[in-house]
Amino acid sequence: MTITLRNTKGTPLTFNELDGNFTDLANRIEGLPDSAQVIGLIDSAYIQLRQRAATDSAATQAMIDSSISFQVNSAYVQARQSLVDSASIVSLIDSSYVIQRAGATTDSSAVLALIDSSYIQNRMNAFAYNIFHYETTGPQSGFSGADKYGNSLSYNPNRVSVYLNGVLLTPDDFVTTLSGNSITLNTNTDSDDIVSVIAINGGGLAFDSVTTANFIDSNYIQQRTRIGLDDIDFGSNKITYSNVYSNLVDLPSASTYHGMFAHVHATGKGYFAHGGNWIELANQTDIGTTISSTVDSAYVNDRVSTIDSASVTALIDSAYVTNLTGGGSQSKFFTATGSLVKRGDGDVMVHLAGGGGGASATHGGDGGNSYGTALFSNVADGTTITISQIGGGGAGSTNGSTGGSTIVTAGSQTITMPGGGGATASTPGTPRFTPTVSGGAIAFRGISGTLSGTFYTITLFGYADLRGTYGTSNHYGYGIGGIGGAYQSSKSDGLDGCVLIVGA
Repeated sequence: MTITLRNTKGTPLTFNELDGNFTDLANRIEGLPDSAQVIGLIDSAYIQLRQRAATDSAATQAMIDSSISFQVNSAYVQARQSLVDSASIVSLIDSSYVIQRAGATTDSSAVLALIDSSYIQNRMNAFAYNIFHYETTGPQSGFSGADKYGNSLSYNPNRVSVYLNGVLLTPDDFVTTLSGNSITLNTNTDSDDIVSVIAINGGGLAFDSVTTANFIDSNYIQQRTRIGLDDIDFGSNKITYSNVYSNLVDLPSASTYHGMFAHVHATGKGYFAHGGNWIELANQTDIGTTISSTVDSAYVNDRVSTIDSASVTALIDSAYVTNLTGGGSQSKFFTATGSLVKRGDGDVMVHLAGGGGGASATHGGDGGNSYGTALFSNVADGTTITISQIGGGGAGSTNGSTGGSTIVTAGSQTITMPGGGGATASTPGTPRFTPTVSGGAIAFRGISGTLSGTFYTITLFGYADLRGTYGTSNHYGYGIGGIGGAYQSSKSDGLDGCVLIVGA
C-alpha cells in the first residue's frame, strides 16, 4: 500500500486511510531484523576475520581520528550536505521500500493485534465533547456558569464551537477567555434564542461540517424552533411568503392541508382547501358581473308578483301591529264571537249592542233598539278579552220577538247588553240603553237621539226610520229594531248586535 499523507490529500484523513497507514508501517517494521538476528550474523568471529593483526581498538581509533581530522573537514561536510524534507523521505522510503523490508508474516490480523482500540484511543487522545445550552429571556451577549441543565461552562479556548439557533458562528462572532469559563457574543441575542457551546476535550479530532450535521440535524433544529410540532405565536411580527402555484394541478392534497389558502397564477384566483377539495374564491369583478346578470328586472318580478294586498294583510295583521305599537293601543270591532289579548295594564272601553227587537206586522209596531257602553276596570297585561255571544235580531211577526243579548268577558269581569224588545200591534218595542255588569266592570248609558222629520231614533251603530214615513232604507247598522209592517214589511226583523273594544 501507499501511505496517504494529509498534506498530499488536502483534507482530514478518514479512519480507513489511518488504518491503511498504520498497517503499511507495521508491515515494514515487521520485516526488519531485531537485535538477536543482528548479533547472530555479526558475532565475534565475524569481526575478528576482518580485523588486522595487532590492530586493537585503540590503534583503530587513532587511525580513524587522524584520517577524519585530515579528510573530513568543514568543507568536506558542507559539500556533501543536502536538505532532506518530507518529499525526499517519501521518495526514498516509498511503498516498495517498505514492502521489501517488511516481513512476510505481518498480515492484517497482526496489524490489528498491534493497532487495537486501546492503541487508537491513546493516540486520538480521547475524542470527547460537552454541549452547553443557554436559552435567553431577553437581549444578552455574555454566557457563563450553569446552563439550562445545570452544567457549568468549561472549554479549551482552541477547541470550542458556538451555535446560535442551530447556526454555527465564526470565531469573529464571539470572544473566548483563557480560563475557558465564559463566551461573549459580539451581538446581543433576542428573547427565546438558543446559544449552544460545544467544547471538545483533549487533542483528538476536530468538528468538521459532516460531524456537526450529525449532531445538529433537522430534528435538533425542529425541537428548538417547534416548527411543525406546536402552534407558533409570532406576536406582532408578520409572516411574509409567496404561496403561489402555477396551475391547479400543482396544488397539494386538499385533505392533507385542510384549511390552506393558495393562489393559482394560471387562473388568477384564490382557493382554499375544504372537504378534500380546493374551493374557488370569487374575485370582486366576478361577483359584480354575476349579480347584474342574475338579479335583473325579470328576477325581481318573479319574486314579487305573488305579493298582493291579501298577502300583505296576512303578514301585517292586527297582532303584528299590536306588537309594534305596544300595550293599551288596540281597538277592534266584532260582529261575531272572538277574542284579543290586553297589552299593558289599564282600563278598556266597550261599546256594544244586543240584537234589535222584531217589529209587528201591524201599523206602528217598531222593534226596540239596543246600544250601551261599559268599562272593564284595571285589566292586567296579557288578559284575554272574549266576545262569547253576539245577540241576534228579534224576528218580526204579528208580535215581534226580543233581540238576543251580547256578552263580553275579561277575566272575572262581565258586560252583558240585552236585546231590544219586540213590538206589539200598535206599541213599539222597549229600547235597551244600559248594559248589566259584574266583577268590577262599570256600566254607562248608551247615547241615542232623534232628528226632526227624518229619524225616529239614532245610535252609535245605526238608525231607524220615523213611523209614518214611507221609504226604502228604514233601518241600518247593528242593534236596530225592525220597522212596522204597515210601511216596510220586508224590514220587520231586528238587526244583529256588535262589539267595539277601545284601548285594549
